[in-house]
Amino acid sequence: TDGIMQRGHMRFEPNVNVVVFDGAGQEHRTPIVEVKNLNSFKALRGAIEHEHERQAKQWLEDGRVMGPGAKSTRGWDDERGITVLQREKEDAHDYRYFPDPDLVPVVVDDAWLSRVRAAVPELPMARRARYRSEFGLDEKDAHALVDDPLLCRFYEACVDAVHLRTGSQVPTVHPGFAVAKLLLNAGAKRSNERALPINELGI
Repeated sequence: TDGIMQRGHMRFEPNVNVVVFDGAGQEHRTPIVEVKNLNSFKALRGAIEHEHERQAKQWLEDGRVMGPGAKSTRGWDDERGITVLQREKEDAHDYRYFPDPDLVPVVVDDAWLSRVRAAVPELPMARRARYRSEFGLDEKDAHALVDDPLLCRFYEACVDAVHLRTGSQVPTVHPGFAVAKLLLNAGAKRSNERALPINELGI
């Protein structure tokens, strides 16, 4: 998948609950809430932050904790920035759970996190920032390139090719800036005329 949120390539359904400590220092865990069909990182963050606050307040009101019949499903209202109840889960069988005594504990340590972080490719926000700082692109051009994965890969390949061609020469204009203007201006015009993606024009 290209991970284009608007096309439904990615969905999140976080399960959220909160650990609360009372005045005596005793730990209480609020009922698990599953938030359904979140289609952006912004919605994911908003839903989790809202549930964190809502569940803490709810516990202060009713003292309800995690246990049989305490699960629920909620949806995310993006306009109001809140979750809304969809249905209560009466028991674990609603989730089709079954016990498995052979499951081993999952330990997330710093070394594992470091390996995962090292394997994560450059994310769109970071790439746009790099294009602005390194190539001198404005926000509009950086978005136009990064938001189209095929065009972005073609753009990177073109910039690399220019670097190889120029070698140690110091150009008056950064190749990244010059290539971006070529693709987004003349390339876009030719793309419309020939009804072909820019990366298939044979530039």
